[in-house]
Amino acid sequence: MKQRIGRSWLLILMHGMLGIGAIVGGVILIIDPSGSMVNLPASLLENSPFASFLFPGIILLLVLGAMPIMIAIALIRYTTHWAPGERLNLYPDSCDLIARGTANLFEINCSLVEQIAGDRIVE
Repeated sequence: MKQRIGRSWLLILMHGMLGIGAIVGGVILIIDPSGSMVNLPASLLENSPFASFLFPGIILLLVLGAMPIMIAIALIRYTTHWAPGERLNLYPDSCDLIARGTANLFEINCSLVEQIAGDRIVE
């Protein structure tokens, strides 16, 4: 069976939305580290290592903002392999194994749901 190589537009859209939202949130927290612009209470920081929302804003901007945008751009630009992504891949040989394992787990879960639903209908 021949596989089609294409883009997953839903995945690109989801990464783009996540990245844009996190960039906006991170910039707001960097501009106003007290969190009052977005109505964040200071009590959220009581048991955290942070004195203000500045470092969480930086983390939000870089990790949850910039990274998904880079991934979305890579998904748009490259249809096969992306060299930086391949270098960061911790398990390059196990992608097929992970896909098969996920499919098997999905089948098991569906079977369990069908069994539970069938038992309840019979009762």
